[in-house]
Amino acid sequence: MLDLTLALQTAREAAAASCAVLLKHRATLLSKGPASFGVRTKKHASDFVSIVDEQAQAAIIDVLHREFPEHRFLAEEEGADAIGETTCPYRWIIDPLDGTMNFLRGNPAFGTIIALEKGDEQILGVMTLPVLQTSFAGGKGLGVTLNDKPVDALRATQSLRDSVISINIFNQRQPHGNGEVCIPVPPDAYMKNYGCAA
Repeated sequence: MLDLTLALQTAREAAAASCAVLLKHRATLLSKGPASFGVRTKKHASDFVSIVDEQAQAAIIDVLHREFPEHRFLAEEEGADAIGETTCPYRWIIDPLDGTMNFLRGNPAFGTIIALEKGDEQILGVMTLPVLQTSFAGGKGLGVTLNDKPVDALRATQSLRDSVISINIFNQRQPHGNGEVCIPVPPDAYMKNYGCAA
C-alpha cells in the first residue's frame, strides 16, 4: 500500500530539484540567450526542447525513482517509459519545464508539473513556479496547499461554462483556409493564455 503522504512529500522534493535546475540555467539564458542551451524544435517551430528540459526531467526522476523504484513514468523527454516495473499500477506524469517558450524568452511564468496516477485515477499533483515563488500541492484525501499553507476554500465552479481556464491557446490552432487559422475554444466563462498550464 502506497503512503500517499510520503509520495506527495517526495513529489515536492522532486519538483524542488527540477526548479533548482531551471533557476540555475535562467541567469545564463538571460545573459547569453537560448542558443546557449542547444535549443531545438520538437514538433514545430514553437515547440522547443533544450538541455534544460532534459536535466530538469533527470532531476525529477532521480528523486522519485530512488524512493519508488517500481513506479513507472510518463514524461515529455525520451527514456522515461523504460523505467519501473511494467505491472506496477503507479505511474508518475512529468512536465519538467512547463512554459518552455516563456522560459526561453525570460518570462517568469514557467515551472514544473508532477502528478501520480494509480491505474486511470490521478491521486496527487504538484505544480511549482520557481520565479513566481508559487507552489500548489494536493493529494486524494490530503487536501490542497498553496506555498505549504492549506487552501481552506475553493471557488464553487459548477460547470465548464462557469470556469476560468488557463490554456496555451496557440497550440490549439488549426488551418482554416486562405492561410488563416482558427482556434476552437470551449464554452467557458473566460480563458487566460499564459503559455504555462501551471
